[in-house]
Amino acid sequence: MSSTTRRRNGQGLISGLVLLAELAMVSANAWGTNPVPQINQPLVPASTPAGSAASFTLTINGCGFVQGSVVYWNSTLRKTTLVSSTQVTATITPNLFSVSGTASVKVVNPAPGGGTSNVAFFQVTSATTRVSLSASSATVSSNPLAVTTADFNGDRKQDLAVSNEGSNTISILLGNGDGTFQSHVDYATGAEPAGLATGDFNRDGELDLAVAGLLSSSVAILLGNGDGSFQNAVDYMTGAYPESVATGDFNGDGLLDLALATDSALGSASVLLGNGDGSFQNVVDFPAELLPTSLSTGDFNGDGKLDLAAADFNGGSVSVMLETTILWAPTGLTFASQNLGTTSAPQTVTLTNIGSQSVTVTSIATARRRMRSPTPATVRSAPA
Repeated sequence: MSSTTRRRNGQGLISGLVLLAELAMVSANAWGTNPVPQINQPLVPASTPAGSAASFTLTINGCGFVQGSVVYWNSTLRKTTLVSSTQVTATITPNLFSVSGTASVKVVNPAPGGGTSNVAFFQVTSATTRVSLSASSATVSSNPLAVTTADFNGDRKQDLAVSNEGSNTISILLGNGDGTFQSHVDYATGAEPAGLATGDFNRDGELDLAVAGLLSSSVAILLGNGDGSFQNAVDYMTGAYPESVATGDFNGDGLLDLALATDSALGSASVLLGNGDGSFQNVVDFPAELLPTSLSTGDFNGDGKLDLAAADFNGGSVSVMLETTILWAPTGLTFASQNLGTTSAPQTVTLTNIGSQSVTVTSIATARRRMRSPTPATVRSAPA
């Protein structure tokens, strides 16, 4: 079943009851470790002309910045100022942008915990009065669906990773640095790969890949070897039909985690906490609107913690999920259809406070999906 067919047909609601707990809470870091920082685009400024004689201040917005956070321009450590947990600035000197090109910018947090942020790219430009683009193509496998860029072999040239829906593979194309790419090398993934994300999941300093498997209801993790090649994929189960994947340190333990938009019947965001060795814990699903198809991260309430936003394909809305210090599993209870007057088997929700301060449960509500009245039985006699 293709994603196009599924979207047109939509999804029916599952009958039963969904239990929701509305919680008032105070955030706190449970482990006393520094988080992995996250950079939001755009950088400020987004570009600068090559050859200027004056230094400039680069402002980096994001979240998870701490005392001791430092900015790297390519591989050069820069003088860094911590403005807040959501902003740092760095001084960029003229020798670092004397010629046009693309610089990679990252933020590194110190131990305990800590780690390296996602990479943001900064354009050092040659001034022009107009923009002109010339198209070329590079061959990959069948039905390419999504693409991301990164430097997978450490040569400071941009490479490509492409998910191929038709062949259940990803294609890696190493860049030559002149706008052309080497022939693609393919790696097997789950069924119908969709969104991709990069990150250092095993903390070896090399970029790894996470690929959402639309029909396998899983996320494939391919650990990078640092030379542009990858190890065989390891799959982790998610909610149904994951289309988009994002990385971030959602629980502040200094290890990269995953979040996926899963467009199952009730809609959810699947979160898998990272163990720091390239493996991930079991999925926890958080309710979203119906058919969330794309997901992004950001600190939407300025508390220094990563939040999620998921686009609802069918409902004309965006689900905004603010990070808390409460974990509950499962996040929804679905009961099978049953006759009125009967009692179902009990189910349990476990709430865990991973913060250090008290939590107040303000209300518990149930949402009725559909109920069915008993149907009288009919007895027919067979002829003698």
